[in-house]
Amino acid sequence: MMRGGYGARNNSGILVCKGGACMRWQMTEELMASIWQQGLVTSLLTDTGQELTIIYPGRRNFSIGSDFTGGIFSVDGEIIEGDVEVHVASSQWYSHGHHRDPRYNRVILHVVWYSDVYCPARLRNGKAVFTVALCQSFNTILEELSWGSKTIGGSLPMCPESYSVPVLGLLTLLGEERFFGRVTSFEQMLTQCEANQLLFRSVSRALGYAENSVPFARLADSLTINTLEAYRGVDDIKRRALLLGFAGLLPSQRLYNKRLSVEDDETKRLEMIWRREGNESYLNEGDWCFFRARPDNFPPRRLVALSGLLSRYNECGLLGGVLSLVWGESSEAEHRRIEEGLIVRDEGYWGNHIDFGVVKARRSALLGRERAAEIVVNVALPFVFAWGEMFGEMSLSDRAFGVFQRYGGLGENKITRHMRQQLGIAPQLRLSASQHQGLIHLFKTYCHRRNCACCPLTSSVRDLELHLSHNG
Repeated sequence: MMRGGYGARNNSGILVCKGGACMRWQMTEELMASIWQQGLVTSLLTDTGQELTIIYPGRRNFSIGSDFTGGIFSVDGEIIEGDVEVHVASSQWYSHGHHRDPRYNRVILHVVWYSDVYCPARLRNGKAVFTVALCQSFNTILEELSWGSKTIGGSLPMCPESYSVPVLGLLTLLGEERFFGRVTSFEQMLTQCEANQLLFRSVSRALGYAENSVPFARLADSLTINTLEAYRGVDDIKRRALLLGFAGLLPSQRLYNKRLSVEDDETKRLEMIWRREGNESYLNEGDWCFFRARPDNFPPRRLVALSGLLSRYNECGLLGGVLSLVWGESSEAEHRRIEEGLIVRDEGYWGNHIDFGVVKARRSALLGRERAAEIVVNVALPFVFAWGEMFGEMSLSDRAFGVFQRYGGLGENKITRHMRQQLGIAPQLRLSASQHQGLIHLFKTYCHRRNCACCPLTSSVRDLELHLSHNG
């Protein structure tokens, strides 16, 4: 019998006895991930005998790759950052093939319930990863769990300072700080890169979401805006063929999906143009993430959306088009007008296809309003502000910032939902774009690093405004 009134445990099953009642828990990866996410343990010993303290456990990743991303830990006082992989048994690192998969090269911590092998987990690059076994904190975990429940909820502890200052006003100020951080980045890049290419690369990255932002950026660096805009005034299909061909996503280039149809007219035309005008591909199918992606976000559709966006601004170019959108008439619906300038409708073959020959149930926009709004707030407005300052168009910079201040709400994501819960903000309360950005800024600057001592929630709004006036 174990200390604290709890019964014995075996490797993957747990027999819990308390007050004459017994319950058997079956340890699973999902249960492990919930224990880890909720911070039911804080200090552990690594397989190398070093003390590991959890500063931030990482964000749950439901896409391809490791289970948690962006974790922060202290190992014998030294701070390390990276991804976390969770298994019931330590041998599963090898049985699941992670030692051969380069997508796990950012993993710094292997969290298991028990160790059944005594060789360290190694990455494909040969580096050894720390392993910690949660069974060493068995009693602590059970004390934290509510008796009689076999599942763990997803609730997170609320920030103790949630209501010490007017939270929404604070978020607005933090959102503006995030905006000007992006402006500074764009200003620095404008000294090293042509404005039209920088805008094209930034829009391309935004179309790729987190999973495909890197291959989109690589493609934009190789197949430049000048090359694509040389096709002004001609059928957009030539631009589509170049984008898909250089991305390595035409049916004839695919390695993993040989069942793609090549019989329809769209595919035949694209393949013919690629054979005539294309060169060696810059990327291949393996560079792109399809795993757990929403069908509407599949890379081929997003590349076609990029092509359609360039076609919309055939005459003035993408740079001229975005500048004119921000310069437009000020009104209550100005953010909707700017979004309309980036939305790519569901016309043609790709309106009801998610890939070559793969038909979807109903038609949808290639670039919808929600993603268009994200591009406006994160790319277009800070870029235009930076461009205006760089080229002496200060009124344009003022206009871009004014639009940002008045901008309506944005769609929720994992970070904003997490932060709403932390701050006790009701899901139905609609936030402005600036407040939405403030949630992200608060998370990345303070919560992610458990930097509570410096968090502006512990200060007055007046102190924060003084801080921003000195730094913005």
